[in-house]
Amino acid sequence: MKLVIGILAALALVVALAVSINLISHSPANAFQGGQPPAEPTGLLVSTTAGSLDVSVDWDDVEGANEYRLRWRVAGPDQELNEGITTTSSEAVITVSGYGEWVVRVEACNDAGCGSGSARRFTVAPIPDATSTPTPTATPTSTPTPTSEPTSTPTPTATPTSTPTPEPEPPAKPTGLQVSTTAGSLDVSVDWDDVEGADEYRVRWRLQGPGNPLNEGIATTSSATVITVTVYGNWVVRVEACNDAGCGPQSTRNVVVEPQPNRAPVVDEEAEQHASFVDAGWAPRGILVSKVYDDIFSDPDGDILTYTVSVPEDRSGLVDTVYIQEEIQRVFIRMDADGDWGSVTPALADPLATTVTLTATDPDGLSASVSGEFLTYWAAPTITGGPTVLSFAEYGTKGNQCCQEGRLCHPSGLPAPWITTQPVVATYTATVHENHAIVWSVEGTDSAKFTISADGALRFKASPNFDSPGDADGNNTYLATVKATANGVSDTRAVTVTVTDGNDAPYFVQKKEALFVEEGYAHYLYDFGATDPQGNTMTFSLTGEDSWAVTYEHFQIIGTTCYAALNLLHYGREPDYEQPIDADKDGVFSVILQVSDGTLTTELPVTITVTDVDEAPVIEGLSAVDFAENSNAAVGEYTATDPEGETATLSLGGTDAASFTFTDGVLKFKSPPDFETKSSYSVTITASDGTNDATLNVTVTITDVD
Repeated sequence: MKLVIGILAALALVVALAVSINLISHSPANAFQGGQPPAEPTGLLVSTTAGSLDVSVDWDDVEGANEYRLRWRVAGPDQELNEGITTTSSEAVITVSGYGEWVVRVEACNDAGCGSGSARRFTVAPIPDATSTPTPTATPTSTPTPTSEPTSTPTPTATPTSTPTPEPEPPAKPTGLQVSTTAGSLDVSVDWDDVEGADEYRVRWRLQGPGNPLNEGIATTSSATVITVTVYGNWVVRVEACNDAGCGPQSTRNVVVEPQPNRAPVVDEEAEQHASFVDAGWAPRGILVSKVYDDIFSDPDGDILTYTVSVPEDRSGLVDTVYIQEEIQRVFIRMDADGDWGSVTPALADPLATTVTLTATDPDGLSASVSGEFLTYWAAPTITGGPTVLSFAEYGTKGNQCCQEGRLCHPSGLPAPWITTQPVVATYTATVHENHAIVWSVEGTDSAKFTISADGALRFKASPNFDSPGDADGNNTYLATVKATANGVSDTRAVTVTVTDGNDAPYFVQKKEALFVEEGYAHYLYDFGATDPQGNTMTFSLTGEDSWAVTYEHFQIIGTTCYAALNLLHYGREPDYEQPIDADKDGVFSVILQVSDGTLTTELPVTITVTDVDEAPVIEGLSAVDFAENSNAAVGEYTATDPEGETATLSLGGTDAASFTFTDGVLKFKSPPDFETKSSYSVTITASDGTNDATLNVTVTITDVD
């Protein structure tokens, strides 16, 4: 025994010397000039699984290390380390070539070389053989000797053999260990494959680096969990599978938990103001306009944003000002109003589109932008309507009445007010974009005699007198220039107005050539208004094939206009779409309205169309019936027709409807009535075309029969 102990001690001394020699031989011989190799790795752990030649090795991160070198050898004298492997992680799995005692060595390296190595001795064992159980053997039985009397033979009993209970073992090392993180979160998701025989798992973690021990961790029965680390950085996560026999080998993974990187501002295209900002808006020259950018920008990190606005360089000379007013979150722009845009080369488009770009920037310089357009119509308006040469008749005798032919004038004996608003000499129109107002003015030799309204109506300021001309050269020919201005530029039209000593026909100033009236209605239709250029008395009359059906009523004079209400006569019969009474029986009355100043007459053809109205059906049948008691006869027969020809459906209701049958319009008692029991019945018959209903209340009086 002493000899064995001595041999073992000698072997241990040889191994120790080999390890020492190995450590010395791998000291960095050539240190990097100007730098030092990393320190010796600490926290070196080695774990194995019986029956597997794979060995898990992990250690603490070493500051300044770019990579790690792992080498291994069989334990014992004269055994050399192999070439090994290199890794950038602080853990690795190596595979040895056989079962037995081994030594693994880890060195941390950088550009200056590799530092001192850290070594661990470990055992790689096969799966132990199961303990065999002896098979019980039965005791042999002797052959009985025949006798005259039967002899019983004892039954041998097998000797019971106990089977030893195997000692429980900790579970195997977890495999498939995965860790995942989300930038900006301290939560780490950890999952691994289920381990056979494990009751629970222990998860522990630590911050990488020397002197950082594993924490107490957590226990879980699931093969997935979420842990929460305390700070951002590089972490080591270890998982062990455990049961009543203890915890098995650990599985380790490194994980980097990173803070959320700064993110750029974003544009919310669903924001309420986004569409109006990017859509084209109007920017008339010289007018300050704006776009709202409220809630278009947001910063995912909650940073305070600063805003800048810009326009393209080729538009800078056409923009008078552009700026931001952050307190109300608006971008303002005003286009130049004074420059001659027509002389710009190359020629500007009309409308001119100017893009405004709003940029939101966070403190780190990350930004987002949104652009919108402003359209500017800058070309001159074009006068498109209105005469250049025209005549205007001076006013004649003041009219004082508004009359209907063959009837009294209205108002009788009451003088009409004389001209308070001068008649229109001519009306001028011009084209320009709808968002830009046109300003009308009059210039020229006799411009002082005229005025022009905002809608282009040219009038004399005072009534001209043919016998006393008021134009510059006294020949009743007035010279003026009509001017339309928009966007700072104008268009003009020269006008010559000759005042005449004559009479012009009256004309309708309020009219409708086509009128519509629903059937069943015959009353007021429309107020027609007429005026006479010379203010003469006007007389209204009617003609045409259906003039007998209409009349004028309610005359009144307002200013220089005489108004007369046109009514449709009915003579006790309202107009019926289904039964037209006009001349050609097409439901359209055709008349001609006339207005005359006694010399000249103006006519206005007018049509009055009777429109269809969906009417309720009409029920035919008795509403009061005397019926003899004890009779089985029908009470009455009822039919319904629809004026529009639609299908009419009959139904029965009312107080005593339960006492009757009603089939195909025939009303009958379910059983003969008895006068002494009930002498009167009330029912309601309804006819419907699907839209309108008509009803007929029917009273059935029972008569007594002796």
